[in-house]
Amino acid sequence: MTPRARLLLAGACAAWLTLAFAPARSTAQTAGADSLGDFLKGLADSTDTSYGAQSVTFDTTGLDTLALNALEKPPILKRRGGGPGISPLLGFHRAEGVIVGAGARVGSRQAGWLEPSGTYSFSNKEGRYAFGWRRTLLYRGPERRLTLVERGRIVPGTTRLDLELRYARASLPFAPEHATPRLGNLGAVVSGKNSSSLYEQRGFEGSLALWRGDVRLVAGVRHEDEEPMARVNDWTLLTAEANVPPNLAATNDRYTEPFGSLGFYRSDWEFGALLEARGGGADRWRSRAVLAKALRLGGSVKSYLQIEGGATAANAPPQRRFELGGGRAISSLPLESGGRDHLLLGKIEFVEAHDVLKAIGLPHPDWLVLQPMLAAQGGAVWDDAGGRNVLFSGPPSEAWCGAVGAGLIYRIGIPDPDAVARIYLTKPIGPNSGEMRVRFSLGTTFDLLGRL
Repeated sequence: MTPRARLLLAGACAAWLTLAFAPARSTAQTAGADSLGDFLKGLADSTDTSYGAQSVTFDTTGLDTLALNALEKPPILKRRGGGPGISPLLGFHRAEGVIVGAGARVGSRQAGWLEPSGTYSFSNKEGRYAFGWRRTLLYRGPERRLTLVERGRIVPGTTRLDLELRYARASLPFAPEHATPRLGNLGAVVSGKNSSSLYEQRGFEGSLALWRGDVRLVAGVRHEDEEPMARVNDWTLLTAEANVPPNLAATNDRYTEPFGSLGFYRSDWEFGALLEARGGGADRWRSRAVLAKALRLGGSVKSYLQIEGGATAANAPPQRRFELGGGRAISSLPLESGGRDHLLLGKIEFVEAHDVLKAIGLPHPDWLVLQPMLAAQGGAVWDDAGGRNVLFSGPPSEAWCGAVGAGLIYRIGIPDPDAVARIYLTKPIGPNSGEMRVRFSLGTTFDLLGRL
């Protein structure tokens, strides 16, 4: 371990211990007139009245309650129409180079929403595009809301049915459940090592999504052609060109397959579950399951536990196989670690409610609340020992690896109310578990569960 890494780890652990054993106190302090602090104090007071002291004890400036209200009580649409717009798309990847483009949304709640997008990659000199149409066929619940323009999500007391049709030529990541975002990936610019390998997919997809109470059900069919992509750009800001990894090669594939998923989420229980599967034939099927639960530990610590398991066909192409590295899995391992037909992963985070910057006396805006966190991950990816095409298989003992880490978490709330940023130092535990590294990730509190 380098002296700098030791210093970072010691500082993070010291901040955690200091805050964990500090006397609990309200984080909403009186501020100057007309300041954000006054607003947050009022918010905390109203939270106490509505949800009780236990909620506020952990809720630093009411952030948990803000997220809950944003999920369950989206703003009511006061005007007719609304929602069209254009947004830029910018990024960089070693398999594409600089990426520039735009996405748009036009339409109405009655006619549905047309969502075209297009990008151009300057190194491989190729374009990517998508033409999607989505319409809400059924909506029952509270007064029609602005979020009806957006993609649906589980909202208690609401029933919603969406039809979506899409034709696209896209660059998709290997192991998408653990992949980092392709567009806007800073790590690709800095080192070329912090982004997932890509492959090309071109085809049509149609699906129906039903949200009813605490459940989401999705069913659809797709026809796709898939092709490998090569590394076409080895420039980075800090890393020597020779150290930029290649882009993993996908297998050429053409298929028609059914796909579907069943999701469950209760915000008041802070519990979620997901089961998803896709077909494509005896040598292409893939399934995956996730359980997620949050628990309060005492007055100021909250734990977030996630368990994931997956399986795919023994002869599945590499773009369908499972990986174990990256910030969403075993953080001490690099992305693209594994490529096997079975996966088992468990991870837990402990988040302390106090504001680190306030505790150490650093001036900062009221909305910038950095909370200390500890993390642990363990799991395995493996091929079935007998080469069987089976859903359940036991991992060999040598396949297990793990990591522990300490750092900070910040609840961004954009674009989703449960969006968070994490920065932490991670240390490998056990053989074949990678190396110590600093991780920065953007995601959600339950990042393996995804948007439900």
